[in-house]
Amino acid sequence: MRAITQSRARNNDSLGMTGPIRSDDAVGKPAMKTVNVHEAKSTLSQLLVAVESGEDVVIARNGVPVARLSPVDPVIGREPGLWRGHPGWEGYVFDPTALDPMTEREIEDEGWA
Repeated sequence: MRAITQSRARNNDSLGMTGPIRSDDAVGKPAMKTVNVHEAKSTLSQLLVAVESGEDVVIARNGVPVARLSPVDPVIGREPGLWRGHPGWEGYVFDPTALDPMTEREIEDEGWA
């Protein structure tokens, strides 16, 4: 990662810019924390706390990013019967016998026998 940052810094110098490009150079985005594999294994609990607070963590092997820990979107709860509020479903009542096995006569009537 350092080699990439240093080469970018040299490229920026030729453009009249100074300093390495960092991920927090984008407006409103904090810099991602980068850790090596050994540090990630040793401090996984602390990294998870950082991720829970909204921070992204990049795990690198020999300075090369290989994985990213990022927060998971919260699970959206479902409310049973919520679809009844949609047009056409207001008066619907579930008939549990609709799931009963078919009788021999119903199977014959449907042409399955």
